[in-house]
Amino acid sequence: MMKIGASFAYDAVWDIQLQSEYKAGKRGLKANRFVGSVAVPQDQAFVTLPDSLGKPHAALSYHGAELLRQGKLGLIHLNGGLATRFGQIKATHEVAEFSGRRRTFLELKIGHLLWVCKTYGGPVPYGLMNSPMTDPVTREFLAQNRMFGLQEDRVFSYVQNVLRRKVPRREDAETFLSSLGADASPLRRSLDALRGREGECWEDSWAPAGHFDALAALVLSRTIGKFLKTGVEYVQISNIDNLAATVDPAILGILAQGAEDMLVEVALKKPGDRGGIPVLLPGKGTVLLEEFALPESFDATAVRQFNTATYWIQLAGVLKIFGLTREEADGASDAVLTERVRAVRRRIPAYVILKKAEIPGVGETLVEQDEQLLGDVTRLYL
Repeated sequence: MMKIGASFAYDAVWDIQLQSEYKAGKRGLKANRFVGSVAVPQDQAFVTLPDSLGKPHAALSYHGAELLRQGKLGLIHLNGGLATRFGQIKATHEVAEFSGRRRTFLELKIGHLLWVCKTYGGPVPYGLMNSPMTDPVTREFLAQNRMFGLQEDRVFSYVQNVLRRKVPRREDAETFLSSLGADASPLRRSLDALRGREGECWEDSWAPAGHFDALAALVLSRTIGKFLKTGVEYVQISNIDNLAATVDPAILGILAQGAEDMLVEVALKKPGDRGGIPVLLPGKGTVLLEEFALPESFDATAVRQFNTATYWIQLAGVLKIFGLTREEADGASDAVLTERVRAVRRRIPAYVILKKAEIPGVGETLVEQDEQLLGDVTRLYL
């Protein structure tokens, strides 16, 4: 693990491995797809509130509320994306007006956390996963606004990993460009000028490594140890711009009383909803798969639910995934933590994602970037 600047980590070994696999054609848009049989999950794969697990909703809520009073839950918000459609990072984007002034995603998310503290009477330690691109702006914004009332000793900001963007392989580029029609011409011309360089890395163009880093960087930064020292046993993870991801004590009660290490919130689809969906791997169990990772023969519309990117996880389960003890979470060497994270990374896919990006000296072109997703952690529990 080597440091880039002073604010984030870059694992050159992992990046070089991904580049080698991509150049060799072992990874690509077609290889993103899951190989094997998938089916529509059965109803018993889901827990529907208010009558959860056959237990009264009030009893689950009571148990969850007691855990909140004891400070056993922490919140982690994912703030790595640049959100160019907003013209600024998501956290500082003004999204709604309350009490005569505009409020940002970050203020509203923190406002809900403070409401949980006031309502249930216990502390809720706060984790904010930034990327190198969002970290300086977010930290400055929090400082300017006096942390929006948060206790600084219970705020744990950490920064996710980055990977170098690459020149896409021709096969992947053509697949992507074919969906753009006439709009593809400028991008195709830029790629024509890069013939022979497929798979090469852009040394000065970086991208976040995906939201699996909510856990991987939690371990690498030792932030998981900070949560554990405060007494936190569970975390809820959600996107910074998902204002519907609120704390329901009943869900915390389900997680605490059940045998599972992880719960995933899903919602019924509405027209246009796309993303990760629950699917059954026959003979194994239910997992999340992104729609672009589904076998081509599978009809995603047959699944009525989709993932809202909201996860409830036991920290003991996170330690188990990475093969760590509580003492190692805070005290192991950088080399040990890096190797444990690499071992888990090898067990889940690194997806090939193509996007338009500005490259210094080149202009707008098509780039390949690699991402690992939090939903694929569900495969590790099979």
